[in-house]
Amino acid sequence: AASATIAATVASVPLAFVHSLALPALSWNWWTWWQGDTVGIILVTPLILAWAARAGTAWTPWKIAEGAVLVCLLTGVVYTVFGARAAMHIRSFPLTFAIVPFIVWVAFRFRQREVATVNALVCAMAVWFTLQGSGPFAQGTLNESLLLLLAFMCTVAATGLVLNAVIDDRGRAAEGMQDTQIGRASCRERV
Repeated sequence: AASATIAATVASVPLAFVHSLALPALSWNWWTWWQGDTVGIILVTPLILAWAARAGTAWTPWKIAEGAVLVCLLTGVVYTVFGARAAMHIRSFPLTFAIVPFIVWVAFRFRQREVATVNALVCAMAVWFTLQGSGPFAQGTLNESLLLLLAFMCTVAATGLVLNAVIDDRGRAAEGMQDTQIGRASCRERV
């Protein structure tokens, strides 16, 4: 939060002086910068750290097949929500968060590296479609579109990362309890 606050302030305050922005415009500009920096931190930092770590998913043939099915389905849903939706003229039908079950699927079945990668890919596709003027976040102004898109990106990324962290933590706790029980059993055998 501190780095996003500093970056947003350093970026928006000089713009206010150069362009003589009024206080409401400055606060709106600052808020947009802050959200963008925060979402960037939430998306990019886990991606870098997860790929720098050695631990990843054990890729068995079944896991590869599951990953391929997941990527195909998720790509289709992202295209339906962001790409084809504008062409079908069904803007009032709320499909936006149809992506979340796939993020939950990744969080439950894969490791943090895959969750961070899928988050980044979904958000990249959402940005691309929104910049093309397609999808639920394409609004009247670019700033409105950006703020809606950033809120979506933050929600999707946080959902996958937090859920995966909780699941991973519970798995480690269960392994620790198993190790403790095995240790107690071997101590009893010695006695």
